[in-house]
Amino acid sequence: MNSVFSLPLPLRPPYRLQRLSFGSGEGDAQLCIVAGIDGDEVTAMHAVNLVAGVLAVQRPSGLVYLLPCVNTPGAETGEKTFLGEELDAAFPGDSAGGPAARVAAAVLEATPSGLCIEVQTGNRFTEECPHARAPLYGRELEAARASGLPVIWKRAAKHFDSGLSGAWRAEARPCLTLRGGQAGVLSLDPARQLARAMVRILTARSLLPADPDATGTVLETDQVDEYRANLAGFFAAEVRAGERLRTGSLLGVVRSPIGGDTLEEVRAKRPGIVLSARTYPLVNAKELLIRLAVG
Repeated sequence: MNSVFSLPLPLRPPYRLQRLSFGSGEGDAQLCIVAGIDGDEVTAMHAVNLVAGVLAVQRPSGLVYLLPCVNTPGAETGEKTFLGEELDAAFPGDSAGGPAARVAAAVLEATPSGLCIEVQTGNRFTEECPHARAPLYGRELEAARASGLPVIWKRAAKHFDSGLSGAWRAEARPCLTLRGGQAGVLSLDPARQLARAMVRILTARSLLPADPDATGTVLETDQVDEYRANLAGFFAAEVRAGERLRTGSLLGVVRSPIGGDTLEEVRAKRPGIVLSARTYPLVNAKELLIRLAVG
């Protein structure tokens, strides 16, 4: 473990950005993996640490960098933000700016790579099926296919133009996102799935030996249906993230918070896999309930 950046903080120990290096080689790493931009994304952090355990036993044939927890102040308190600032919004950062901007600039400098991966979770109200998000074509999509995750969500390039991914892309570094689980909760099964996905990508790039656990992706799609509440109420989901559904399947019911009267039934308009499902029941009108990857 190597501290690649430090920042004095008032009334607490200095912040240190820790990077794990595996393998050998000169110049840029062949693969960089980052988690914990949001301090409450503990499932993503655990997934990257599981990969670190693999790399400690199986020495990669090239240089690999892991940054398992960027936002350590947030992680220590279970908060998303970095000392009250949105770290993801601070990219590409500024080495002469405020704390979040300086950390963002340090992360960008610490991840020179042929392929960059950011590992994330859903928010505190939403559980997500482990999946990959990648552009519609290119090396990133091939890496996503190698992951073997249940779903690949292919998206237009504009969806990768902000945050850490946007900063990577601005410097012509190919990147993709792996997501799964829920913020503020350590979900072991999604963490293991994400870790296996990263190992498969390492294998596909000839950084690790052949992976006997390799599997095919279940669904690759650029169509994701969003289901939102028409009324405020108490949403009781009838499905879980990762579940495969038919057209007409009951996704959940919005009920009155007092008395439980049915206000709205939400049903799948097309078949697919539940990409995300709301777990916190109280909703306002127009709030997201379910995302369904269509196929």
